[in-house]
Amino acid sequence: MHAFGVLVILAAIFGISNAGKRNNGKLIIKQGKKELLRTVINEKEHRLIRFKLQNGHIAEIEIVNGKARIRPLPDEICPRHICSDMGWISRSSGRKIICKPNQLVIYFES
Repeated sequence: MHAFGVLVILAAIFGISNAGKRNNGKLIIKQGKKELLRTVINEKEHRLIRFKLQNGHIAEIEIVNGKARIRPLPDEICPRHICSDMGWISRSSGRKIICKPNQLVIYFES
């Protein structure tokens, strides 16, 4: 088999395995200057990302259909809930979620 034939077969296999999973970009989660997570988000993906904050509390990022939001944090560490009230962000929105009390920044890489 020629090299071109092998490439065509590999391309077809890759295309089938990724069908319906359009890449919406990389979601970045930072706390202070430290990057906590960098992960690829797909358009039809549903998942919950949990991570520990510097103060020991657990934060949750919900992923639905290529969009992300932070779930409300406890009042004692995030009294105004501005970050969770910001709602959903996506790669196309260009918006960031910022939680000043916990030094969190959540955004899609452009």
